[in-house]
Amino acid sequence: MLGYVNAMKWAQIFLMKKGGVAIATGRDVVYSVMLPTERLFDNYISGKLAKIIDKRNFSLEIQHKIYPVLNRRIPNIDQKPGMFLTRKADKHRVIIDAKWQSLEEDKSNYGIKDIDIYNAYNMQDVYNAETVYYLYPITESIKEKEPNIIFKDNGRILGRVCFIDMSNIEESLKKVLGQIYNDETEKAG
Repeated sequence: MLGYVNAMKWAQIFLMKKGGVAIATGRDVVYSVMLPTERLFDNYISGKLAKIIDKRNFSLEIQHKIYPVLNRRIPNIDQKPGMFLTRKADKHRVIIDAKWQSLEEDKSNYGIKDIDIYNAYNMQDVYNAETVYYLYPITESIKEKEPNIIFKDNGRILGRVCFIDMSNIEESLKKVLGQIYNDETEKAG
């Protein structure tokens, strides 16, 4: 069984989702840190947004737990919005959720998962927010056209997809914030 010790440690990490650090011993020592890319992307984006928002007029809250709504099924209990952006003057709130997923022009709905569209409505209701903004990394096929993807219900905007250029994150986030400010000002006016 000694020959399987290292394999068992790796199996626990991958199959049983135990730990984020694996140490394999023997003649050589190997250290590895494994973190979910989705969480890294979400945390990196929220950290960058926190640095560039207009703190005099807006507040950014990061990672809240979800609270179920009576008589409404929540499809993913681990679902939680990445961030809330709130305008201080009138407490107008939007949800910003970073998604580490490649969208492709040739896929149905660009590859956006149906659960994300459903969650836009669900999160608005649960968190009393106006709109959900999903931030996706931009791909080469999307970059050429950069489509305007909006989820609507009876004329009301539930969500909008915004793209992040990973080679120029801060400029992309400033563009996203401009889109959010403009959208929400138009709705208010």
